[in-house]
Amino acid sequence: MRTYILTHANIDGDIEIAYDERGCPMSLIVRAEMKPETIYWIIEHYPLTIEDLELFRKQKFGVLEVPEDLSFDAFWAVWVGVKNNKERAARIWKKMAKKDMVRAIYVQPAFRRYNQRNTWKGDNYPDRWLYDKCFNNDYNKM
Repeated sequence: MRTYILTHANIDGDIEIAYDERGCPMSLIVRAEMKPETIYWIIEHYPLTIEDLELFRKQKFGVLEVPEDLSFDAFWAVWVGVKNNKERAARIWKKMAKKDMVRAIYVQPAFRRYNQRNTWKGDNYPDRWLYDKCFNNDYNKM
């Protein structure tokens, strides 16, 4: 099963779509407040295949594939900052929304490059980084 989370500036929350091994939609979970016209657009353009998600990308939707493992240990394994305050970071992780967990894992390569470009910057602690939602930064443009 492959699962994707869709986000957009006009949506307060996220939409989760899961596809089976054949690429057919299995479930749709809406955790968002939306304007009626946004709802109608999504219904009209519902992505019946994984390839159909490209239309959502063209409409400036964030489309993230959910990793199979969204555990704190999976995040900790890819964390590129200082490996301190693990227990505090784990408590914050448990309270995070699924879309934020996905983003925190996916942004690590860009965050690593950002840290390499900005060696003058101080240490990055995972608990503070998660609490401040620094995973929402676009490290490729910073």
